[in-house]
Amino acid sequence: MPVPRVIAPEIEGPEDVIVDDAGRILAGAADGRVWRFALPEEPGGDIRPEVVARTGGRPLGLEAVPGGGVLVCDAERGLLRVDPETGAVVTLADAVAGAPLRFCSNAAAAADGTVYFT
Repeated sequence: MPVPRVIAPEIEGPEDVIVDDAGRILAGAADGRVWRFALPEEPGGDIRPEVVARTGGRPLGLEAVPGGGVLVCDAERGLLRVDPETGAVVTLADAVAGAPLRFCSNAAAAADGTVYFT
């Protein structure tokens, strides 16, 4: 089994990590940024971190969706969809039955496009 390693110790508070279709790692940080990391092609090579979006809140759970988007459960803003290529952030849900979401934490996308989140 491969040994886990820390690839970006300067990023504070990553809550979740996912891997996109291109093999890059995405993680949300405590300051609201969503980071993407291109891993090196050779062991010991440079890791290239880049900020792909700013949620304006606190991203927690991430879920890749078909077409390259990422669902982001933001503790302060609700359920978001982020486009890592453009940085666009769209709010999908910030309230249920008129009550604001208080701590959106994790999401899953079904094959039919239904999104479940807590």
